[in-house]
Amino acid sequence: MAASCGSLVSKGGGLVDNYSRESATPHASLEAHEATRVVSGTKHRQALWRRGADSEVSVSSGERPGAGCARMDLRRLRYFVAVAESLHFGRAAQQVHVVQSAISQQIKLLEADLGVVLLTRTRSSVSLTDAGRIFLPECRRVLLQAEEAVRAARQAALGRVGIVKFSFIDNALWSLLPPMISAFRNCHPGVSLELQPRDRISQVEALESGAIDVALIPAPTPRGNFETELFARGSLMVALPADHPLLDMERVDVSMLAAHDIVTFPLELNTRIREIFVAACAAEGFSPKVSQEASQLHTQLALVGAGCGLSPVPGWVAANNFQNVEFRPLQCPLNYDLVLVWRRGSKSGALAHFLNVARQYSKRAD
Repeated sequence: MAASCGSLVSKGGGLVDNYSRESATPHASLEAHEATRVVSGTKHRQALWRRGADSEVSVSSGERPGAGCARMDLRRLRYFVAVAESLHFGRAAQQVHVVQSAISQQIKLLEADLGVVLLTRTRSSVSLTDAGRIFLPECRRVLLQAEEAVRAARQAALGRVGIVKFSFIDNALWSLLPPMISAFRNCHPGVSLELQPRDRISQVEALESGAIDVALIPAPTPRGNFETELFARGSLMVALPADHPLLDMERVDVSMLAAHDIVTFPLELNTRIREIFVAACAAEGFSPKVSQEASQLHTQLALVGAGCGLSPVPGWVAANNFQNVEFRPLQCPLNYDLVLVWRRGSKSGALAHFLNVARQYSKRAD
């Protein structure tokens, strides 16, 4: 058999890989053992080598071609690309920083896994077979994708890429969230911020199921395996039509609202604003006269502007201008706070960056 190639010969019922020139190193016995383990992994597999005048090619029988593809690794693909591009085992070995015998051995194992011959070896040259020429660009593509996968994983671990699914109640969009969201997008452009407005009950359920990563929820904090942090401390104000007589007062006592129509959220939404307001009315000995209900705050304010009633709203909403609507604080403040909530033990780097930005803006919301 030609000195530049290996041969597989039967010995004691098994297959032993013998190599000459490229394997004539102290590593030969170790590599031959690996070849025996891989090539003879199937009971009925045999390997024969045909000798031509100047070259040898491998033929495998007893195993479906490609059945060993699961055993391929990126190292063998890199070795093959190095040899295929230089068409020289010695230069390829220097390029990938391994001994020549190792690179030759690994490519033979790759060919055995594939069930095809990738390289034609002669005493003086190396060339690609048809299969090798087709395989080469695919190997480059796989290696490039592997490098990209590693880069993406490392970027994700650092929080530079990823997704943060952020849920919030809609009143937080009135002056609180826009600057924070803008700052986060500018600081972390590789992170996709998925915004999901939800009511507070839906938010807790979504946190528990993993449908969202973090939520902005009215206090008190929900029970469960969560971590929480105060984002905004505020109190309720009352929104009134621009021509309402109560605007003559600097502060409005809750008891003064007993005779007026109220616009607020539907009872079935279980909103914290309605809970706080109804409890305050009950403490003054009356139930509010709810004349209109709307699930969105901007709809409630439009109804107030149209003269349909008064509406309890968070104080930060008053920072915005609404047509025909004015705001007054209550005589006795009704606290309404927002807290950030996320699952305890979350390891997301992107979420950690989001919380850091949120902390900067929570101070402005106090």
